[in-house]
Amino acid sequence: MVVALVERTQTLLDACSPTSWHADDLRTAAALMLARHGHVEWAMAFADAMNAPRRRAGWQAEIVGELARGGDTGRAETLAHAITDRRARARALIAVVEELARRGETERAEALADTIAFRETRDRALFVVAGLAAPPDARRLAARLAALGGWYAITGLLEQLAPQGITAVTDALTA
Repeated sequence: MVVALVERTQTLLDACSPTSWHADDLRTAAALMLARHGHVEWAMAFADAMNAPRRRAGWQAEIVGELARGGDTGRAETLAHAITDRRARARALIAVVEELARRGETERAEALADTIAFRETRDRALFVVAGLAAPPDARRLAARLAALGGWYAITGLLEQLAPQGITAVTDALTA
């Protein structure tokens, strides 16, 4: 069914102006649908045909995220690392990290987060993992994040893990 929809999309694209914003909307919808169903090469071809070359890396990151949400986290990880734009690569890696954490693969998600070069982005990815992890892993990751970025970096997470935790930390610091 996905292939039939994409073939229909291609027919519509052939009928409209190639530089039309409608054409890019169709390409975007087709690319994301294809990625969600594992047809990555075809999805990337739709993304590469878009009229805004500066936005291609962002669309590649979106495609990687859809592929991960579709369940192919291994291939999504490989594609994320292949993205040359550093911001788009970080977005793609965070999407894969989030999906791994959501599926309960905490160790793999943490290991992937550790491959992100920029500390703030890596910390944000670890925060996502901690928010989705089982309580023992969440506490360990919260401690790691606090050591890396200070208590302020984990206040939202601390509230999830221990609702009275912020009060206890504040009391300890002001005593």
